[in-house]
Amino acid sequence: MPRVSKKGKTGRPATIAIGKRVKVRAVRGPDDRGRWYWQATAYNPTTRKRPTVWSGWASAERVEREVLAIVSERPTDDPSSHADADDIRTVLDLMEAWSAEQARRGDLSSNTVRIYLTCARHVVGAPIARCRVKRLRRVDLERYRDLRLRSGGAPRTVKQEISVIRSAWRWYLDLAGLPSVALPTVRVDVRPVRSRHTPSPSEVLAVLEHLEGWARLAVVILYATGGRPGEVRDLTWDRVDLDRELVVLDGKTGARTVPLSADAARALAVHRPEAADPSARVLTCKRSTFDSYLGPHALRIACAAAGVTRFTPYGLRRAAVDAMARAGVDIGTAAAIAGHSPEVMLKHYRTVSADDRRRAIEKAGLGVIPDGRVLEFPAREKAG
Repeated sequence: MPRVSKKGKTGRPATIAIGKRVKVRAVRGPDDRGRWYWQATAYNPTTRKRPTVWSGWASAERVEREVLAIVSERPTDDPSSHADADDIRTVLDLMEAWSAEQARRGDLSSNTVRIYLTCARHVVGAPIARCRVKRLRRVDLERYRDLRLRSGGAPRTVKQEISVIRSAWRWYLDLAGLPSVALPTVRVDVRPVRSRHTPSPSEVLAVLEHLEGWARLAVVILYATGGRPGEVRDLTWDRVDLDRELVVLDGKTGARTVPLSADAARALAVHRPEAADPSARVLTCKRSTFDSYLGPHALRIACAAAGVTRFTPYGLRRAAVDAMARAGVDIGTAAAIAGHSPEVMLKHYRTVSADDRRRAIEKAGLGVIPDGRVLEFPAREKAG
């Protein structure tokens, strides 16, 4: 499980430890784009050496994902590298062993692994990490919940972290061959999303008139692809093919190719530098700026200026799904573009409006009685 060490020179990113064997260090840098040259080594207990398993230039935010992908693609057959139930005594031991196993799994996307490891880092940094695994009680989970909420953790995040603890617990019981007994449930009140408004095409166009720079380009891509905000935020130029008008979005359900409209392709072409680094992100803002500025500030101000109901980046994803549904795109194709199963897409992203209901009634001809036609009803048989 990645844990940032306390050692490291001033100004240089600290060493990252993944599990008990892999260590990632920044050996030189930064370059003119703020990237460091990283070297990842993995301890081999047989040779007692640390061969390099990956090296390259990357930002501090991206290097962990790169190394996790390498580690998960090259699992070792050494039995000692896998977890032993007898070595797991505390929650700290549990999260370390469970996280290492998740990083080795080949069926998880790098984004899912990143979320798991982020949650696990919060857990190991809390007092619950010292609790004995076999003595975990509801009160321990409640104390963890209350502590995280008081320290400013978002309710949705805290709920997800508790879910990770429960998943690790089930994994441990299976590893130890113990009877399956679920941990007590702990309630976390999640506040509703601030805005669930799904904008219409005219509202999106009106808002674009009040945006500029990377914020405008982000809204164009979000609406043109139906992508998740994180997928658009992390989009790099090597995943954009302007000649074929395609982009490859990579998120929690894996990579998928999405065609671009001619207008969206032109918008990307205008913002592409003449000598664009293939690994550079399309949006020139920082990741933290995208998360904290686009929805809470840029879109809010633009919606107010355009006189439309405020919507969020995820509102653009729902708008894209609605547009495909109203255009008659079959559900399977729309789900493939959105990157979800048809069931999930219809449940969470399809918004049925009053106009949709009206059009459905009119298209089906429900309740329509043609003028001048006599309706004949079958005669009712007399009883007896």
